[in-house]
Amino acid sequence: MNILYVTEMVPFHCGNNEQVRAYYQIRALLEEGCTVDCIFFHENFIYVLSGMEVLCRSFNQKNIKIFTRQNINKNYFTSIIKGFPGSIAKFTAPELNDIIRDMLKKHPYDVIQIQSKIAHNLSVTDGYPKVVIDYIGSESLKLNRQLGNTNSVIKKYWLKEKVRRMTLHETRLGKIYPIGIVQSEKDRKQFHNHNTLKVIPNIKYFPPRLKRAVKKEALIFTGMMNKVENIEAAKRLVNHIFVPLKETYQSLECWIVGGEPSDEVLALNNIEGVSVTGSVEDLSQHIRNSSVYIAPQTFGNEAQQHLIEAATQVVPIILTEEMNSMIGFTHQKEALIAITDSDFKEKIKDVLEDSYLRNRLSRNAKKYIKQRHSNESVLRLLMHTYLSQHSDDETSLSIHSNLDEARKEVGK
Repeated sequence: MNILYVTEMVPFHCGNNEQVRAYYQIRALLEEGCTVDCIFFHENFIYVLSGMEVLCRSFNQKNIKIFTRQNINKNYFTSIIKGFPGSIAKFTAPELNDIIRDMLKKHPYDVIQIQSKIAHNLSVTDGYPKVVIDYIGSESLKLNRQLGNTNSVIKKYWLKEKVRRMTLHETRLGKIYPIGIVQSEKDRKQFHNHNTLKVIPNIKYFPPRLKRAVKKEALIFTGMMNKVENIEAAKRLVNHIFVPLKETYQSLECWIVGGEPSDEVLALNNIEGVSVTGSVEDLSQHIRNSSVYIAPQTFGNEAQQHLIEAATQVVPIILTEEMNSMIGFTHQKEALIAITDSDFKEKIKDVLEDSYLRNRLSRNAKKYIKQRHSNESVLRLLMHTYLSQHSDDETSLSIHSNLDEARKEVGK
């Protein structure tokens, strides 16, 4: 199967949720024997690379095609006037259509998979193969949650307008491209076209063995620390959960790990026992060395990848109901769900003091992730979504034949 994979940023295994999701999907598709070409936005440019070049991060070779985005500011404000939210408008690039059409003349792609924040650029799709929109998570759900946690009148008005614009964008896409994919069942239910969306979880490749842990009595929270949901969660964890616990557990530490920490997050470094690391080279090892992974966010849609990593590193997880909706753990089996700050404190005490509970939760969580997020299980769902796009039996048979031939070539 030939796939054109279009993303808002460079696919990268250490990036944000969108980047990590794209990276591992491309990797799994290539291992399946598919041909994958990739288009992605980076700063003021649009890059065209093969999927293998993306995985190898071969971005400076002479054969890579780079296109300069034209009239960026003009296109942004035009999209704002048309009713698009700012997070979508900043990716407006009419030239994307020309790039895709030129590629279609040279390559017989079976499917175009494109992330939802840049799908509005596909203004004319006559002659295109089937298009699959990856919404990843529901942005309107995230904004609604943020709205519910805001007391400022001015900010509420601003967020309501963002919700209106984002809902309109998601609804438009759903009407034009009825088939799409999302990362969780919770996200799927938020969309106008939810009946035609498929849940494709994020992929996790499991290392043959885990690195040796240097365990410390520490709570850890990870994520991009310039995002509103993570800023609020970090402040909540430190001020209302960790500081009271520190009175009982004097050696307890709290690690806030993630890139681009805001000034509010950096200020938490001044509290005894708190370490705001910024971006780290080996996130997995930081999680592995901790005692408990905490996900205290009350809104947001990027937690799934971090929860997967925590479970893979066999670290017990305590999280909010909102974050659990991204992953689907069973309370007291694979993780502990907490609602209030008091809930978090009590459950953290239980985990710190009960080694049997720690081991049971962490083992069950890793087993759960292996069953639902392995590259094999997720790839089956993704391939089924691609193949379901082809109503023509001959086309579907041809794709199956191409896949079989590709597998044989890989096996040589």
